[in-house]
Amino acid sequence: MSATSDSWAQKSHAHEVTFTPEKLIVPAEGGTFKIQMKALGYFWNCSAPPSWVTYLEPRSNDKDYLGEHDITITFMPNIGPTRSHTLYFKTEYAYAGGPGDVDTFKYVITQLSGEFVAPTVANKALTLSATKDAITVTWHAAKDNKTHANELTYRVYVANKPSLLTDLSFDSDLPAAHDQNGSNPSQAGTFTTTIEKYTDGQQLIETLEPGTTYYVIVAVYDEDENVTEYTMGQVKTATPATPFVKLSEQEIVMDASGGKHTLTVTSNYGWNSDVSPNGALKRNGGWFTNTGMSAIGGNGIASDDDYSFAVEPNISSDDRKLTVTLSSTRDPSITTTLTITQKGTKPTEVKVSSLLMNLPRVTVNGDRSRFNLNATDKRLQWSSSDESVATVHASSASASRLKSGVAIGTAVEVRIHKKGKAVITAQAMDGSGKSASCEVNVLSTVGNATVATPARIYAANGTLRISLPTASRVEIYTLLGKCFHSFTAPAGETTLTLPAGLYIVRAGESVQKISIN
Repeated sequence: MSATSDSWAQKSHAHEVTFTPEKLIVPAEGGTFKIQMKALGYFWNCSAPPSWVTYLEPRSNDKDYLGEHDITITFMPNIGPTRSHTLYFKTEYAYAGGPGDVDTFKYVITQLSGEFVAPTVANKALTLSATKDAITVTWHAAKDNKTHANELTYRVYVANKPSLLTDLSFDSDLPAAHDQNGSNPSQAGTFTTTIEKYTDGQQLIETLEPGTTYYVIVAVYDEDENVTEYTMGQVKTATPATPFVKLSEQEIVMDASGGKHTLTVTSNYGWNSDVSPNGALKRNGGWFTNTGMSAIGGNGIASDDDYSFAVEPNISSDDRKLTVTLSSTRDPSITTTLTITQKGTKPTEVKVSSLLMNLPRVTVNGDRSRFNLNATDKRLQWSSSDESVATVHASSASASRLKSGVAIGTAVEVRIHKKGKAVITAQAMDGSGKSASCEVNVLSTVGNATVATPARIYAANGTLRISLPTASRVEIYTLLGKCFHSFTAPAGETTLTLPAGLYIVRAGESVQKISIN
């Protein structure tokens, strides 16, 4: 356009100045702009600017000037109402040999209103803490030149990849809470977004994955959606404890009467119980009942819980058994077991009321070296009052006398050793206190001769000689009842060398006491 001075109409030598662009409207955020002024043969200068305008070119020309001239001006952002600035250009046309005419031209610049100053944060560091499934985010309060502190909005962004946050445009639409795609559909991530207003500078983000590293950014917005980002922080949610299940007892034995029992289960993620065999459960016709909790939950913290059950009476004589398996609700492969055994019903025991010996008195006068005793009860304890005269032995021919001098059984064999008296006693072992006895009176002992035996057993020249009508089992005992040697001898003569001493030899049904010199 052509700018015209106030006295333009009165000038016979009209000055002419043109500006490009014809109008300049500056946006609120400000910036740098150029104005092109075209003056023909003039000296000129421009008026001083206000504080929000800066000239980057000279504001005057003191020489003859022909052609175009650029004026570069920078405008600061406008956070207030619309404002304007008028440029005054004073021009002078120089005549040859004398001063020229002076005119003034105006160029008005308008800057739109706006508020584009983001909130300020003195300390952008975040403080982060975490449990196994939650993050607490704490930040320092921001300030704004226009929006009151209580009206600032803080938005919390959480992702399991830092790229999901660095790629965010904080002035764009926000991802929905826990949106698995977030604002970057091509990159899967776990997002938590909070768009509410906070005045306490803290927010809890829950339902996150345990043992996972998360990245956090807080963005603060004023009422005009100007945004300032805090420094990204990272924190790892706690790794959950290893699941476990423990029992205060692992083996319980109950009597036939049954009853109730309670033990302690310690676990950190709860437990389930399972009974095997399933048929042992009372609801399935069995004998076992869970009287308390059969399952319980947990939150990762160890706790003690009661496990109670009841067992029905066992009328059978047989024992019965079941197994209770407790498994972790978090990891069913982690188990512990409880074995419950219930005893069967025992038959009523009848104690001995009386006890009789088959031989109450025995007199030995060289006619025997041993004899048998028996009584009317099945289990007796036998003993001799004088083992130098007579000893008791198990009725089995091959059994040796007990070192204690006591034999157990229904019947025993009494062996004679020398002249004298001894009392053989049979004591009932059922606690009844009943007993029977046999008085043994030894007048003389048997020499090196056999008694009523078809076999011949004797000693000659320091050796044992045995003559048998048929092959027979031969057993050689010391006088203390210890089996020294046993073997099967053929029919006919058998010779055996023995150390010097006294021996009791049994060959078939024949028994003989011999002396080897």
